[in-house]
Amino acid sequence: MEERIEIHPRKGPNRIIGRDGKVAGLETVDCASVFDELGRFNPKFAPLSERVMAADTVIMAIGQTSDLSWIHPEDGIEITPRNTIKVNSATLATTAPGVFAGGDVSFGPRNAIDAIANGKKAARSIHEYIFGKKIEGIELDLREREVELIVHDTKKDRREWGYEKTQRVPVPTLAIDRRIGVAHVELGYSETQAIEESSRCLHCWVNTIFEPKGEETGTECILCGGCVDICPEHCIDLVALDRLETDDSLLAELESEYDVMIRGETERMVGSVMIKDEERCIRCGLCAMRCPVGCITMEEYTTSETYRI
Repeated sequence: MEERIEIHPRKGPNRIIGRDGKVAGLETVDCASVFDELGRFNPKFAPLSERVMAADTVIMAIGQTSDLSWIHPEDGIEITPRNTIKVNSATLATTAPGVFAGGDVSFGPRNAIDAIANGKKAARSIHEYIFGKKIEGIELDLREREVELIVHDTKKDRREWGYEKTQRVPVPTLAIDRRIGVAHVELGYSETQAIEESSRCLHCWVNTIFEPKGEETGTECILCGGCVDICPEHCIDLVALDRLETDDSLLAELESEYDVMIRGETERMVGSVMIKDEERCIRCGLCAMRCPVGCITMEEYTTSETYRI
């Protein structure tokens, strides 16, 4: 650790050792198991494993769990393996009719904002439960929407080579010997560092568009596989239809959408589909540059909307 903090895992505090009215050490015991057979947090400690760590200061950090002993089986309120009350996350209704719960007792340790939000959500659900109808909230009417679509020229708007391998720029911090009291540890980026860090952005608002225009325009995919070969992340693949798990409804939809006959007299599917893993794409645009017929483009899509209450 940067600040030379030593961590002792799988230890549980047993007692604080005092000498002459001052803290002299902390006695710990080894943790034999953390969860019980039901997957609940329920640590067990090994006997005769006591050890004393010398210390002159002990900072207490408490751990808390919900006391659900008041809930009985006949109440119909289900308890999760994490010792929390099981609720519907959308309504906060429990498994017992007319009973709602939220906050730490339902989701485990969270912050106060989450608990307040749960209170408001539960109040709405309780109101709807009692009166049997939905609450009509404030409606927002869309007044205006502007859509801008920019097709990037991949021969001119090329990303710098190796941008996807740029390492994260560490945030400058205060010297270790000056981290005292409430001093800010992270000092923030300089302008140069901020520009370098922002260069790691993958431009997720720019996406690959596969759109064959038809043979008459010369932009029909010729299944050359060039985009597959050049993709550095291997996130594009041309897959033959007979390799896909399909059903009759999907086949009918494909035939209707693309005006093709997928199944012939031999019941063998012909043709291929383009599959792309968007989570792995780094928006390099190499596939668009490689496409010999121009049916792959890199397009930027942005919207701005105006609403009226």
